[in-house]
Amino acid sequence: MCSRVLGVALAMLLVVSAHAVAPKVVSMTPRNGDKNVDPNLKEIVIKFNVPMSGGRSMTGGGDTFPELTGKVYWRDEKTFVAPVSLKPDKKYYFGVNSPSHRNFKSKDGISVHWVKVNFKTRKLKPGETLDESKASEDKPTNGQSVVPRVVKTIPRNGDMNVDPNLKEMVIEFNVPMNGGRSITGGGDSYPPGNGKIYWRDEKTLVRPVKLEENKKYYFGVNSPSHRNFKSKGGVSVKWTKVNFKTRKLKPGEEFVDLEANDGAPKIVSIFPVNGSKKVNPTINEIVVKFDQPMSQGYAFPSFGNDSPAGTGKPKWRDEKTIVWPVKLEKNKAYRFAVNWKQFNSFRNVDGVPVQDTMVRFWTGTGAPGEHTLVPIPPKIVSISPANGAKDVDPKTKQIVVKFDQPMGKGYSFPRFGDDAPKGLGTPKWKDDKTIVWRVKLEPGKTYRFGVNWGRYNAFRNKSGLPVEDTMVSFTTSGEGKVSEGEAGVAPKIVSITPSNGSMDVDPATNEIVVKFDQPMGKGYAFPQFGNDAPKGVGKPVWKDDKTIVWQVQLEPNKAYRFGVNWGRFNAFKNKAGVPVKDTKVQFWTGEKN
Repeated sequence: MCSRVLGVALAMLLVVSAHAVAPKVVSMTPRNGDKNVDPNLKEIVIKFNVPMSGGRSMTGGGDTFPELTGKVYWRDEKTFVAPVSLKPDKKYYFGVNSPSHRNFKSKDGISVHWVKVNFKTRKLKPGETLDESKASEDKPTNGQSVVPRVVKTIPRNGDMNVDPNLKEMVIEFNVPMNGGRSITGGGDSYPPGNGKIYWRDEKTLVRPVKLEENKKYYFGVNSPSHRNFKSKGGVSVKWTKVNFKTRKLKPGEEFVDLEANDGAPKIVSIFPVNGSKKVNPTINEIVVKFDQPMSQGYAFPSFGNDSPAGTGKPKWRDEKTIVWPVKLEKNKAYRFAVNWKQFNSFRNVDGVPVQDTMVRFWTGTGAPGEHTLVPIPPKIVSISPANGAKDVDPKTKQIVVKFDQPMGKGYSFPRFGDDAPKGLGTPKWKDDKTIVWRVKLEPGKTYRFGVNWGRYNAFRNKSGLPVEDTMVSFTTSGEGKVSEGEAGVAPKIVSITPSNGSMDVDPATNEIVVKFDQPMGKGYAFPQFGNDAPKGVGKPVWKDDKTIVWQVQLEPNKAYRFGVNWGRFNAFKNKAGVPVKDTKVQFWTGEKN
């Protein structure tokens, strides 16, 4: 009888199902607004962020609606395909849903917000004719199987400036895969593994790695003799050769303790603190914070009748913090989980779940003077030298940071380049609110460091709540004082030639010129977003310390797109190591003169 009751109790675990994620369009072929679409394109492809119900509302009509040439279909549960026949030099319009037609819905029944789509096909080139036989690369080879291919790798194939602290390689495919794998290669140039390989989802494989600095790596996705990367339809991925090179570590970069990152989100703090006793029973919410943006699902499984009584649905305060309204009783032991086995709806935006965590705490009587935890994060009261200070005495021997409440004994002074102060020994806590870092400064130099930053967040109070990320900078007096531009002010783009967004650019143009507002370092980053980046002719060259010239070869009637810095590809930096803001550049060439 007892075991039966236990079984029923386990079956009735308090698991709050995931909030439904709103569906949205994440990519489209052709790109919305593209004015240089190949008229030989045979499919319009729309990809969504979540699994869809299978319905559709591709709205519009008339002469500007793309002519359908066959039955529309779902390539997979997130990808919709419409076979079409396009005409050259013509504008097209259609909608993904509309106010009155909303059949593009997620499996949760939520309709996609109305998206208006427009594009224009280019003119046919002299002597060119419409290709009646061209078909999509991913079109099913039979009624069931779709040709699988690699759509993305991290690091990017051919990247010669990979962060050696990268902890995982990621391979993404265009279709659901069968779970097998063949990561081929070997020898000293094969990326060394550092943990169990796993599938993040049915299209994404993750391999933990441990890389060395300034080293070339090679591996294969399948090979002629090893072909275990297969789609669920049994079709093998074509052999894909991947290579990349790690960059050198920057001076002093090793001072930052780069922890392994398996891609899984981690719990930053829980309130009340896991394991705490004499928790005030008047507390009416449980707060959990994570280290990265999360999807909006949640799972607080219980293991019996000792779970807190919820008084409402948990709600996300922001993308990293969830609040669960509860009602506690006096003198009671509480127990619940943040994820547990199959109840694992706490996931990051990539779908990777948080590790199963059991949480326990005990309430007290609520009597006056009883220890009460208050979920207030600590704040910085003062920093010496002051943040932003000029003419700091270079003979200053210590940096002192004071907080507004008692702190744990951890600390994090992350650096952002080679401009962090030179530490002399380990920082010491003078008392539970004050930490002292002995340093050696130089005259005429700008220094920059963090008090917590990202995952380096060991400055926490007694309840485990971290201090807000704070960047600190100051400049010492004396000879060699740097200019304002080098003192932490982010550089800006003054001009780009051809100008961003320009039409009818002369295809004979043979260089792209970018000018900045202050002296720059000698690095550069022109990231590409697909196959529409300009074809480079040699390496970009700095004409002076504010102007870079990139020799290119352009084609007529083509759309071009590239970045000036983007994400981790941010080598355009000033002398102080401050990067230019990510900027996407696009332009269209005209007819050949």
